Amino acid sequence: PRRLKNRKCKHNKMKTRKAKTKKMVVEINIFPLWQFGDKSLLRQALTHKSANPAKNKNNERLEWLGDSLLGFLIARELYNRYPQLSEGVLTHARMRLVKGTTLSSLAREAGLDKHVKTDKGCSVTDSIMAGVMESCLAAVYLDGGLDAAEAVVGKLFNDKLKEIDDLLASKGSLKESKTELQEEALAHFGKVPEYQTQSSNLSAVHTFYSVECRVSDDIVALGEGKTVRAAEQNAAEKCLKMMPKKKRGKR
Repeated sequence: PRRLKNRKCKHNKMKTRKAKTKKMVVEINIFPLWQFGDKSLLRQALTHKSANPAKNKNNERLEWLGDSLLGFLIARELYNRYPQLSEGVLTHARMRLVKGTTLSSLAREAGLDKHVKTDKGCSVTDSIMAGVMESCLAAVYLDGGLDAAEAVVGKLFNDKLKEIDDLLASKGSLKESKTELQEEALAHFGKVPEYQTQSSNLSAVHTFYSVECRVSDDIVALGEGKTVRAAEQNAAEKCLKMMPKKKRGKR
């Protein structure tokens, strides 16, 4: 009996050790862009106020700091990267990069949605994920300083910045196709384009939309995309190519 008891104790100790090791690996790999020295900062960054209302236990204060930090780092990168752009265009580029949908997408791509802590009845929305992204950046800054935060932001936004490079090279403008088409339609026809969803495929495996954009009887195009917005942008881009070149507005 005593030997059996000792075996059970050893087995339980091994299980506890494995559990601790597994927990440690999970904590280390949650945010692979930075290895935290103070892991409590990361835990706080991933804790929504619905899970813990105490102000020093949830991520509200970190989110506030991260919002300002991200705005500064992105502004500085854009200022140095595009010396030819005006203040207005730089502002548009910054807004494009730090908007909620962009931050939420980056957070989900990093897998942070699998680790964010919320109340059981609270769904993990894009707004929450955008806040988590800002909180994590603030946590990196507090843990490793400004250089660490700048390095993480550079890695996170590398592809997004390349998209801006491509837009400037191909269009000479950062305006989205819908915005640009609306301006030109108003200038030429005195009315805004009309969009109508033609079809959708909402299966569990594949989501797809087709949207018609109509500027006039002669300028009509069908766009496709994984979201209604993406399909509208695609249709607007096609309509822009059909607009009379001599009467198109200035970019």
